[in-house]
Amino acid sequence: MTPNSSKTPDAPRTSCIQCGSCCTKGGPALHKQDMDIMRRGVIMPQHLFTLRVGEKVYENVVGAVVPSQEEMVKIKGKPGSWTCLFFNEEEKNCGIYQDRPMECRALACWDTSAIEAVYAKDRLTRFDLVGPQDAVRKFMDAHEKRCSHREIGRLIGLLSSEQAENAANQILDMVLYENDMRAMLVQKAGLKNEHLDFLFGRPLQEALKGCGLEVKNIRGKLALFPVENHP
Repeated sequence: MTPNSSKTPDAPRTSCIQCGSCCTKGGPALHKQDMDIMRRGVIMPQHLFTLRVGEKVYENVVGAVVPSQEEMVKIKGKPGSWTCLFFNEEEKNCGIYQDRPMECRALACWDTSAIEAVYAKDRLTRFDLVGPQDAVRKFMDAHEKRCSHREIGRLIGLLSSEQAENAANQILDMVLYENDMRAMLVQKAGLKNEHLDFLFGRPLQEALKGCGLEVKNIRGKLALFPVENHP
């Protein structure tokens, strides 16, 4: 550096540089403004999963894991990854860019004010997308009543009390009920496996891991164990 030279700080960005960072942190939640792209088949049920009320979720905007206060329908990540299903990692672009969801249109990583303003408004739920007359709706309603995440949260709170055994058994009963229901709907009702995470949310066994609990099969019987090294 010469005596008369000076280092100018980088100017703040005002446009996307297509680094792909936003797209690797999880797919967007859908909002009522996204109904049209659902109706046109741009996004299909197999591309989605549901986060149910009371389920622990990572909220990108607040940067923390919190129980969800409302239901969200989100685009899945690629297998074993948080990266949005529609993100092309090699070319760093979106496979549905012209029809991307509202959250993606609002997101600017250099200025999050727009996404913060709409993030929690008018979110779609699976009940907006599956009508009351649909044959699978009664199973969705029954599952939500029987396997509520708020009730699971209450039972988890009892695992360190004298009611621990009863609480654990109730959680395991929910897991068994859900496992049997999912298997029945695929084998006898002809539902596709890839639609189940949208219709019923993530399997309870998967969601429980986020709460520090793991379901194991011990000699043909399910049992609940703490997840090792859970934060």
